[in-house]
Amino acid sequence: MCDTASVGNRMIPITSREYKVMLDHRMFADRKQAAANLCREIHACAKRLEDIECDGEFNETKKRELVFLDTRDETINLNRFVFRQRTEQGRTEYTLKCRSPDRYVAAGADVRSPKGMKEEKLEEDIGAPFVARFSHSNTVKGPDKAPKTLKLAAKLFPALGELERDGESCSDELELRPVNALKAYERVMVGPTLRFDLTEAEVALILWSNGLEGRPLVAEFSFRYKHKREDYGTKAVRLAMKFFDELQRLDWCVPEGRTKTQYAYRTG
Repeated sequence: MCDTASVGNRMIPITSREYKVMLDHRMFADRKQAAANLCREIHACAKRLEDIECDGEFNETKKRELVFLDTRDETINLNRFVFRQRTEQGRTEYTLKCRSPDRYVAAGADVRSPKGMKEEKLEEDIGAPFVARFSHSNTVKGPDKAPKTLKLAAKLFPALGELERDGESCSDELELRPVNALKAYERVMVGPTLRFDLTEAEVALILWSNGLEGRPLVAEFSFRYKHKREDYGTKAVRLAMKFFDELQRLDWCVPEGRTKTQYAYRTG
């Protein structure tokens, strides 16, 4: 039987496991050429290892703008939440995410919305060298203009109206603003796939820049495999771990690098 975390009477499986490593963003001044070069090295990395296959090239790019919203003193983050606005092709969505090293803390976080659980997920994020974090999130459609206060944000996610600071309830009139005035232009480059035994993993190269044509700020490589009932084969997960270890030996990688959220909050 698969291990699942519970929220109330609901049992939530981990529907995806995503392995992430930060890259040297300075190598992506020429994005297309750098992506092609990296892809060749990923293919070579897989070829060096038995029972691991890699196919495809980075041939599709999703483009969107991201803004992390929080109070002046970052109360949302201190409550283990991340509140993010994402705009893609004129459509605006909001995500509330709780990330924790404790699976049950993450799963127990209230990410409900009056708009429903449009895209609720419990995921395992694995960072270098092999650090597991659990992420429980919900994504809903929302207004083009970001909510200006916790009260308005609570219309999307009621938990944002119930935050505490130093043991006291927060005023719902606290102002929200972009964290560190950052608006990140994000490119998600996809196309390659990895196969570990019978398990297929999606590969992504994520680049942040300062505006559409601005300089690179952050670069991340990831691969992710999914199963809606959390039934991951033993051989597949061992091969994925082996590949992740080999991946970190590439000179592109900065295993100690800040994650995207840490970059936004200037932590880590």
